[in-house]
Amino acid sequence: MGNNLSSILGAVFFFILAHKAGPVVFGIFSIAIAVAITVVDLFDIAINNAIISFGSKSGWMAIALRNGLKRKLLLSAIFSVLLWIFIPGVIWVLGKPEISYALKISVWLIPSKALFSFVKTALQAGKEFLLDSAVDILSSVIRLLGFFILWRMGLSPLASALWSYILGLLLSTIIALPKVKDLISIEADDKFDHKEFTAYQSWMTLAFVASSVSSRLDIFFLTRMVSLEMVGWYQAAFRLYMPVQQLASSISRVLAPRFASFSNRNESKIYLKKALFLSGGLAASMFLLIPVYPWAIKFLYGNNFQDSVVFAYWMMGYFSLFLFSTPWWSRLLYYHANARKFALLSILQLIILGAAIPFSIMNFGGSGVAIALFGSLAISTILAAI
Repeated sequence: MGNNLSSILGAVFFFILAHKAGPVVFGIFSIAIAVAITVVDLFDIAINNAIISFGSKSGWMAIALRNGLKRKLLLSAIFSVLLWIFIPGVIWVLGKPEISYALKISVWLIPSKALFSFVKTALQAGKEFLLDSAVDILSSVIRLLGFFILWRMGLSPLASALWSYILGLLLSTIIALPKVKDLISIEADDKFDHKEFTAYQSWMTLAFVASSVSSRLDIFFLTRMVSLEMVGWYQAAFRLYMPVQQLASSISRVLAPRFASFSNRNESKIYLKKALFLSGGLAASMFLLIPVYPWAIKFLYGNNFQDSVVFAYWMMGYFSLFLFSTPWWSRLLYYHANARKFALLSILQLIILGAAIPFSIMNFGGSGVAIALFGSLAISTILAAI
């Protein structure tokens, strides 16, 4: 419920930005965010998963959090500098000089996102789900209010959106720090296996380098191969599914420490069936929204975004499978703790998408992206389930 409320507030932010900025600026904003979040994901998600896998074990939480925080601080500083240096290269690859200004601001998103996700991961490992949800909601509230304040102060819609996004992450992180400090201060078990933690994180880093790049190949290829206006239409449709992404995240957030704590196979299988029943029912219910999309897009984004309706229809299949498959991925990662297989599946998915997305765009236009996404996810989900 907390994540859904947060996603609704986040969606309102994107709807207002789309109305104020139009498809082109909305596309530029989406590209800048995608680049920065991809850079963060290269190191951040792997550390988060290692913290959950090891921190959920008795006596290991505090030391897992300390290890994770040190690595996040160091790597976020390194990657922020690297992105700043390579901004001209990113512009050359994507072929859109208009995104330069937005990319320079988005560099600050890297440390902000890394610290924000550390706080949320710490709360997840400590099973502080209520506070975890509150931090999510607070971040969305600050981002929405910050956008209005900065815009009224005279900043452009693009700059207002980027800076309010960063402030939302930072301020909500600061507010949650006292509780995280308590979790880090818990007396730790001296039998913590640092080598195993590093090995697990290394495989997870490889996995999420592949998955973070593959999850944004859609917008990168669209930016290179079509107009910024079409990128804006695609991202408008994509943002309609933010509640689905948040819902999958909230389900995973609860499943992760549960699967990590199971001691036998039978327990995990029973829990998996219950989780699949939940995620499957939620995924099926998404198709009830199909009739309202033409009206909803016109109302939420404005008349300039009517071409987003086709994208929204095509992406329904992908996001329903994305939601349904969540328990299988959680079981692989946290009960089996098989980071190596997860890494191999992520690399396979990256290879498939790298070939399928440009082929689909050339043959089916922008809507072909959804076909490529669904096909690659279907293959990797079947292999994860096996």
